Amino acid sequence: MTDFISQLELSVRAGNLLRNNGVTTAQQFLELTWPTMKKWKGAGVRTWHEILDHQHSIRRAIKRDEQQRRRETLPGRALIALRAINELLPELTNKGWFVRQDKDGKYRLARYVVTEDLDG
Repeated sequence: MTDFISQLELSVRAGNLLRNNGVTTAQQFLELTWPTMKKWKGAGVRTWHEILDHQHSIRRAIKRDEQQRRRETLPGRALIALRAINELLPELTNKGWFVRQDKDGKYRLARYVVTEDLDG
């Protein structure tokens, strides 16, 4: 079974330093600070910078995942659709489309009646 530290692909020195000082979970790794680490035997600035780089990478990945999850929610998908409609709105208005708000406060995409509709 591989542990969290081996998944990080840290140098052997950094990995051993973390294992020897009881850091075994992602939470412990992300909460690690320089004042804590500099008390450890064998800890140096170069190792700290390596760990700090990995912490930043993990935080960026977590943020990306949260943004993706937010986009997958119904309000997130609605917001994406509204942005797309707003980008297309100038082109749509030239073709008879418009956005209106109904009595319930919901926004609707509607179209003016044009002669092409009556010819069909």
